[in-house]
Amino acid sequence: MLDWVRSVGRQNGIVVVIKRFANLKGGRLPKCILGCERGGKYEPPWYFSEGQSLQRNTGTRKCDCPFELQGVPIPPDCIMWSLLVKCGFHNHETAKYLDGHEYPSRLKLVEKQFVIEMAGSTKPREILNVLKERDSTNTTRIQSVYNAIYKHNEVKRGGLNPIQHVLDKLISNEYLHAFMTNPATNEITDILWVHPKNLELFINFPTVLIIDATYKTNEYRIPLLEVVGITSTLQTYSLMFAYLANEKFDRLTWALGTLKKLMIEKGVVMPSVLVTDRDLVLMKAIETCFPTEQHILYI
Repeated sequence: MLDWVRSVGRQNGIVVVIKRFANLKGGRLPKCILGCERGGKYEPPWYFSEGQSLQRNTGTRKCDCPFELQGVPIPPDCIMWSLLVKCGFHNHETAKYLDGHEYPSRLKLVEKQFVIEMAGSTKPREILNVLKERDSTNTTRIQSVYNAIYKHNEVKRGGLNPIQHVLDKLISNEYLHAFMTNPATNEITDILWVHPKNLELFINFPTVLIIDATYKTNEYRIPLLEVVGITSTLQTYSLMFAYLANEKFDRLTWALGTLKKLMIEKGVVMPSVLVTDRDLVLMKAIETCFPTEQHILYI
Protein backbone atom coordinates (compact mmCIF):
# COMPACT_ATOMS: atom_id res chain seq x y z
CA MET A 1 0.00 0.00 0.00
CA LEU A 2 2.74 2.43 0.96
CA ASP A 3 4.73 1.69 -2.20
CA TRP A 4 1.65 2.17 -4.41
CA VAL A 5 0.57 5.41 -2.71
CA ARG A 6 4.05 6.93 -2.91
CA SER A 7 4.45 5.84 -6.53
CA VAL A 8 1.17 7.50 -7.53
CA GLY A 9 2.14 10.55 -5.48
CA ARG A 10 5.46 10.92 -7.31
CA GLN A 11 3.68 10.69 -10.66
CA ASN A 12 1.51 13.62 -9.60
CA GLY A 13 4.23 15.74 -7.99
CA ILE A 14 3.19 14.91 -4.41
CA VAL A 15 5.32 13.41 -1.64
CA VAL A 16 3.23 11.18 0.66
CA VAL A 17 4.48 10.55 4.20
CA ILE A 18 3.24 8.60 7.22
CA LYS A 19 1.60 11.03 9.65
CA ARG A 20 0.98 8.41 12.33
CA PHE A 21 0.62 4.66 12.69
CA ALA A 22 -1.50 3.08 15.40
CA ASN A 23 -0.87 -0.62 16.09
CA LEU A 24 -4.03 -1.11 18.14
CA LYS A 25 -4.45 -3.96 20.62
CA GLY A 26 -7.43 -5.92 21.88
CA GLY A 27 -8.43 -7.32 18.48
CA ARG A 28 -8.76 -3.89 16.87
CA LEU A 29 -7.17 -3.43 13.46
CA PRO A 30 -4.13 -1.13 13.07
CA LYS A 31 -4.45 2.16 11.19
CA CYS A 32 -1.98 3.98 8.98
CA ILE A 33 -2.66 7.69 8.49
CA LEU A 34 -0.91 9.16 5.44
CA GLY A 35 -0.60 12.80 4.44
CA CYS A 36 1.27 15.29 2.30
CA GLU A 37 4.83 16.26 3.29
CA ARG A 38 3.60 19.87 3.41
CA GLY A 39 0.94 19.06 5.98
CA GLY A 40 1.05 20.44 9.52
CA LYS A 41 2.72 23.60 10.76
CA TYR A 42 6.36 24.44 11.33
CA GLU A 43 7.55 23.88 14.89
CA PRO A 44 10.81 25.38 16.22
CA PRO A 45 13.52 22.83 17.12
CA TRP A 46 13.57 21.41 20.63
CA TYR A 47 16.70 23.41 21.52
CA PHE A 48 15.05 26.73 20.57
CA SER A 49 14.65 29.17 23.46
CA GLU A 50 12.60 32.35 23.66
CA GLY A 51 14.40 35.40 22.33
CA GLN A 52 16.70 33.32 20.12
CA SER A 53 16.98 34.22 16.44
CA LEU A 54 15.27 31.92 13.94
CA GLN A 55 17.24 33.20 10.94
CA ARG A 56 18.69 29.77 10.21
CA ASN A 57 15.28 28.06 10.48
CA THR A 58 13.09 30.31 8.35
CA GLY A 59 12.75 27.95 5.38
CA THR A 60 9.95 25.39 5.56
CA ARG A 61 7.68 23.57 3.09
CA LYS A 62 4.89 23.07 5.60
CA CYS A 63 1.68 24.96 4.79
CA ASP A 64 -0.91 22.95 6.78
CA CYS A 65 -1.97 20.92 3.71
CA PRO A 66 -5.25 19.05 4.54
CA PHE A 67 -4.58 16.03 2.27
CA GLU A 68 -5.09 12.79 4.21
CA LEU A 69 -5.46 9.08 3.50
CA GLN A 70 -6.31 6.26 5.90
CA GLY A 71 -5.11 2.71 5.40
CA VAL A 72 -6.70 -0.22 7.21
CA PRO A 73 -5.97 -3.96 6.75
CA ILE A 74 -8.83 -6.09 5.37
CA PRO A 75 -9.91 -8.90 7.74
CA PRO A 76 -9.74 -11.78 8.36
CA ASP A 77 -6.21 -12.38 6.98
CA CYS A 78 -5.18 -8.69 7.03
CA ILE A 79 -2.82 -9.34 4.09
CA MET A 80 -4.48 -6.77 1.84
CA TRP A 81 -5.09 -3.15 2.85
CA SER A 82 -7.94 -0.84 1.97
CA LEU A 83 -7.32 2.86 1.41
CA LEU A 84 -9.84 5.54 2.34
CA VAL A 85 -9.47 9.10 1.07
CA LYS A 86 -10.30 11.35 4.02
CA CYS A 87 -9.37 14.53 2.15
CA GLY A 88 -8.22 14.52 -1.47
CA PHE A 89 -7.34 18.22 -1.82
CA HIS A 90 -4.09 20.15 -1.55
CA ASN A 91 -3.77 23.86 -0.71
CA HIS A 92 -0.57 24.27 -2.75
CA GLU A 93 0.73 23.66 -6.26
CA THR A 94 2.19 20.27 -7.10
CA ALA A 95 5.95 20.03 -7.57
CA LYS A 96 7.35 19.85 -11.09
CA TYR A 97 10.52 18.16 -9.85
CA LEU A 98 11.04 16.11 -6.69
CA ASP A 99 14.81 16.65 -6.54
CA GLY A 100 15.77 17.86 -3.09
CA HIS A 101 12.56 16.75 -1.39
CA GLU A 102 13.45 14.90 1.78
CA TYR A 103 11.59 11.59 1.44
CA PRO A 104 12.01 10.74 -2.26
CA SER A 105 15.66 11.85 -2.10
CA ARG A 106 16.55 9.48 0.72
CA LEU A 107 19.16 6.85 -0.04
CA LYS A 108 17.90 3.28 -0.04
CA LEU A 109 19.67 0.71 2.15
CA VAL A 110 21.54 -0.78 -0.83
CA GLU A 111 22.52 2.72 -2.01
CA LYS A 112 23.80 3.67 1.47
CA GLN A 113 25.97 0.56 1.53
CA PHE A 114 27.33 1.42 -1.93
CA VAL A 115 28.14 4.98 -0.81
CA ILE A 116 29.99 3.74 2.28
CA GLU A 117 32.01 1.19 0.28
CA MET A 118 33.02 3.78 -2.35
CA ALA A 119 33.65 6.71 0.02
CA GLY A 120 37.26 5.76 0.71
CA SER A 121 38.36 5.81 -2.93
CA THR A 122 35.82 7.90 -4.87
CA LYS A 123 34.67 11.50 -4.69
CA PRO A 124 31.05 12.05 -3.51
CA ARG A 125 30.13 13.73 -6.82
CA GLU A 126 31.27 10.66 -8.77
CA ILE A 127 29.38 8.36 -6.39
CA LEU A 128 26.20 10.37 -7.02
CA ASN A 129 26.70 10.12 -10.80
CA VAL A 130 26.98 6.32 -10.55
CA LEU A 131 23.77 6.14 -8.46
CA LYS A 132 21.87 8.17 -11.06
CA GLU A 133 23.26 6.07 -13.91
CA ARG A 134 22.01 2.92 -12.17
CA ASP A 135 18.54 4.35 -11.47
CA SER A 136 17.14 7.02 -13.79
CA THR A 137 14.38 7.86 -11.27
CA ASN A 138 16.86 8.59 -8.48
CA THR A 139 16.34 12.13 -7.09
CA THR A 140 19.10 11.99 -4.46
CA ARG A 141 21.22 15.14 -4.13
CA ILE A 142 24.86 15.47 -3.18
CA GLN A 143 24.05 16.47 0.42
CA SER A 144 22.47 13.05 1.04
CA VAL A 145 25.73 11.40 -0.02
CA TYR A 146 27.74 13.66 2.31
CA ASN A 147 25.30 12.95 5.16
CA ALA A 148 25.60 9.16 4.69
CA ILE A 149 29.42 9.36 4.75
CA TYR A 150 29.39 11.66 7.81
CA LYS A 151 27.03 9.38 9.78
CA HIS A 152 29.13 6.32 8.92
CA ASN A 153 32.31 8.06 10.10
CA GLU A 154 30.52 9.16 13.27
CA VAL A 155 29.57 5.55 14.03
CA LYS A 156 33.17 4.43 13.38
CA ARG A 157 34.46 6.97 15.89
CA GLY A 158 32.33 5.37 18.61
CA GLY A 159 31.33 8.64 20.30
CA LEU A 160 34.79 10.21 20.06
CA ASN A 161 35.29 13.60 18.41
CA PRO A 162 37.65 13.69 15.37
CA ILE A 163 40.76 14.67 17.34
CA GLN A 164 40.13 12.01 20.00
CA HIS A 165 39.61 9.46 17.24
CA VAL A 166 42.89 10.42 15.56
CA LEU A 167 44.81 10.13 18.84
CA ASP A 168 43.19 6.77 19.57
CA LYS A 169 44.27 5.46 16.16
CA LEU A 170 47.80 6.83 16.51
CA ILE A 171 48.22 5.15 19.90
CA SER A 172 46.64 1.82 18.89
CA ASN A 173 48.76 1.64 15.70
CA GLU A 174 51.93 2.65 17.61
CA TYR A 175 52.65 5.83 15.65
CA LEU A 176 55.21 8.27 17.00
CA HIS A 177 53.22 11.42 17.66
CA ALA A 178 53.12 14.71 19.54
CA PHE A 179 50.66 17.56 19.96
CA MET A 180 50.33 21.10 21.30
CA THR A 181 47.39 22.43 23.31
CA ASN A 182 45.88 25.81 24.02
CA PRO A 183 46.64 26.49 27.72
CA ALA A 184 43.43 28.47 28.20
CA THR A 185 41.00 25.88 26.77
CA ASN A 186 43.16 22.71 26.87
CA GLU A 187 42.15 22.07 23.24
CA ILE A 188 44.60 20.43 20.83
CA THR A 189 45.78 23.01 18.28
CA ASP A 190 48.63 21.16 16.51
CA ILE A 191 49.34 17.48 16.01
CA LEU A 192 52.04 15.53 14.14
CA TRP A 193 52.75 11.86 13.55
CA VAL A 194 55.49 9.63 12.13
CA HIS A 195 55.10 5.97 11.25
CA PRO A 196 57.91 3.85 12.78
CA LYS A 197 58.55 2.04 9.48
CA ASN A 198 58.96 5.36 7.67
CA LEU A 199 61.50 6.43 10.29
CA GLU A 200 63.39 3.20 9.57
CA LEU A 201 63.35 4.15 5.88
CA PHE A 202 64.92 7.48 6.82
CA ILE A 203 67.65 5.65 8.75
CA ASN A 204 68.60 3.90 5.50
CA PHE A 205 68.06 6.91 3.22
CA PRO A 206 68.83 10.09 5.22
CA THR A 207 70.34 12.23 2.47
CA VAL A 208 67.45 14.30 1.09
CA LEU A 209 64.22 15.58 2.66
CA ILE A 210 61.55 17.63 0.87
CA ILE A 211 59.44 19.88 3.12
CA ASP A 212 56.27 21.66 2.06
CA ALA A 213 52.87 22.67 3.45
CA THR A 214 49.49 22.58 1.72
CA TYR A 215 47.23 25.44 2.73
CA LYS A 216 43.44 25.18 3.09
CA THR A 217 43.21 22.09 0.89
CA ASN A 218 41.75 19.75 3.51
CA GLU A 219 38.47 19.36 5.38
CA TYR A 220 39.71 21.37 8.36
CA ARG A 221 40.98 24.32 6.28
CA ILE A 222 44.30 24.39 8.15
CA PRO A 223 47.92 23.90 6.97
CA LEU A 224 49.18 20.34 6.56
CA LEU A 225 52.97 20.14 6.76
CA GLU A 226 54.52 17.12 5.04
CA VAL A 227 58.12 15.89 5.07
CA VAL A 228 59.06 13.50 2.25
CA GLY A 229 62.21 11.42 1.87
CA ILE A 230 63.82 9.91 -1.24
CA THR A 231 65.30 6.42 -1.53
CA SER A 232 68.34 5.37 -3.58
CA THR A 233 65.97 4.18 -6.33
CA LEU A 234 64.36 7.65 -6.54
CA GLN A 235 61.16 6.50 -4.84
CA THR A 236 59.54 8.83 -2.29
CA TYR A 237 58.16 8.03 1.16
CA SER A 238 56.27 10.23 3.62
CA LEU A 239 58.28 10.74 6.78
CA MET A 240 56.06 13.10 8.78
CA PHE A 241 52.64 14.76 8.66
CA ALA A 242 51.56 17.64 10.88
CA TYR A 243 48.32 19.62 11.16
CA LEU A 244 49.26 23.12 12.34
CA ALA A 245 47.07 25.94 13.58
CA ASN A 246 48.99 28.30 11.27
CA GLU A 247 52.27 28.54 9.35
CA LYS A 248 54.01 30.90 11.76
CA PHE A 249 57.60 30.47 12.88
CA ASP A 250 56.88 28.99 16.32
CA ARG A 251 54.55 26.29 14.91
CA LEU A 252 56.95 25.25 12.15
CA THR A 253 59.88 25.26 14.60
CA TRP A 254 57.91 23.02 16.98
CA ALA A 255 57.06 20.53 14.19
CA LEU A 256 60.60 20.35 12.74
CA GLY A 257 62.15 20.37 16.21
CA THR A 258 59.99 17.42 17.25
CA LEU A 259 61.00 15.53 14.11
CA LYS A 260 64.68 16.24 14.84
CA LYS A 261 64.21 14.99 18.41
CA LEU A 262 62.79 11.69 17.10
CA MET A 263 65.80 11.40 14.77
CA ILE A 264 68.24 11.99 17.63
CA GLU A 265 66.49 9.40 19.82
CA LYS A 266 66.99 6.86 17.02
CA GLY A 267 70.62 7.89 16.66
CA VAL A 268 70.34 8.53 12.94
CA VAL A 269 72.43 10.80 10.73
CA MET A 270 70.91 14.22 10.08
CA PRO A 271 69.77 14.90 6.48
CA SER A 272 72.39 16.39 4.16
CA VAL A 273 69.99 18.33 1.90
CA LEU A 274 66.63 19.98 2.66
CA VAL A 275 64.47 21.07 -0.28
CA THR A 276 61.64 23.63 0.02
CA ASP A 277 59.85 26.31 -1.93
CA ARG A 278 60.51 29.99 -1.19
CA ASP A 279 58.50 30.10 2.04
CA LEU A 280 60.54 32.56 4.10
CA VAL A 281 59.09 31.48 7.44
CA LEU A 282 59.72 27.81 6.66
CA MET A 283 63.26 28.63 5.53
CA LYS A 284 63.92 30.42 8.81
CA ALA A 285 62.51 27.49 10.82
CA ILE A 286 64.75 25.06 8.91
CA GLU A 287 67.82 27.20 9.62
CA THR A 288 66.91 27.11 13.32
CA CYS A 289 66.31 23.36 13.56
CA PHE A 290 68.82 22.10 10.96
CA PRO A 291 71.49 24.84 10.87
CA THR A 292 74.35 22.87 9.25
CA GLU A 293 72.41 21.21 6.41
CA GLN A 294 72.45 22.38 2.82
CA HIS A 295 69.19 24.08 1.85
CA ILE A 296 67.97 24.03 -1.78
CA LEU A 297 65.01 26.01 -3.15
CA TYR A 298 62.97 24.48 -5.95
CA ILE A 299 60.54 25.97 -8.48
